[in-house]
Amino acid sequence: MTDFASQSPIPCIVNNEPLKTTKTYPVYKVGTSNQEVLHQVSCVDRHQAIQAVQACQDAFPVWRSTPVVERRRIFLKAQRLFQERISDHVQKLVQETVLTPGASAFDVAVLVDQHITEAASVMSTALKGEILPDGEDGVNKYVFREPFGVVLAI
Repeated sequence: MTDFASQSPIPCIVNNEPLKTTKTYPVYKVGTSNQEVLHQVSCVDRHQAIQAVQACQDAFPVWRSTPVVERRRIFLKAQRLFQERISDHVQKLVQETVLTPGASAFDVAVLVDQHITEAASVMSTALKGEILPDGEDGVNKYVFREPFGVVLAI
């Protein structure tokens, strides 16, 4: 597995490949008067953001058809990999923000880790179908939940 976070500049990854970007911006260590640069981060343009969303849309049919048990396995593997790197994430958070080591550890080790765990645990019921009580019209009613599509969050 490639450790993209140790590269300089830190790349934007799409389909497990770094995008070729021309712009970067510095991430400064908080609390230093000399504006110490911790690392450079790649900056994507509008076209590359659209490219990233398109890559997700292209992958969506496979994800949609992936059994829930397999999705859960993927999330739990991501959680294990995340846990292996918690100290690195905490250190970076301390350097990049005004959070104390304790607050950073809480954010990373508790909040982020628990979000991944919760996503994995509710996955098995979130897409579960239901049979609703018959209405006055006597028609059987079924509810089927399925993934809807790609969301871009910044």
